[in-house]
Amino acid sequence: KLAQISAEGVRVVMPDGTSLSGRPIGPMGEPGSAVDVMVRPEKLDVLEQPDAAGHENRLPGTIEMVNFLGSQQEYEVRTSGG
Repeated sequence: KLAQISAEGVRVVMPDGTSLSGRPIGPMGEPGSAVDVMVRPEKLDVLEQPDAAGHENRLPGTIEMVNFLGSQQEYEVRTSGG
C-alpha cells in the first residue's frame, strides 16, 4: 500500500511489512491505496544475505526458477506479495 508521498518520491509497504522507496512513474493515489511495484531488471541485485549493507530497498524472496539465456540469467522469485 502507498504509505507516503513526498518531493523525494514515494514509500510503499508490502504485505509482510517491508518498506520500499522509489519514484512514481505516473499519478499516485492517496496514502493507504493499493499500488503496483515494478523493478527495473538492470537495477536489481540478488543477494544471499538478507541484511547486506548498502542496499536500502530489500525485498525478501525465494528463487523458484533460474533460466540461463546465454550471457544473461532470468530469475523467478516468490515474495510475500506473490
